[in-house]
Amino acid sequence: MNLPKIPLGDAVEVLVSWIEGTFGGFLN
Repeated sequence: MNLPKIPLGDAVEVLVSWIEGTFGGFLN
């Protein structure tokens, strides 16, 4: 499994956005 080479900061930003989009409804 090869992951695309992306800056760590961008990866974190995408991850946070995904988590907020997925779990935001449950947390709010």
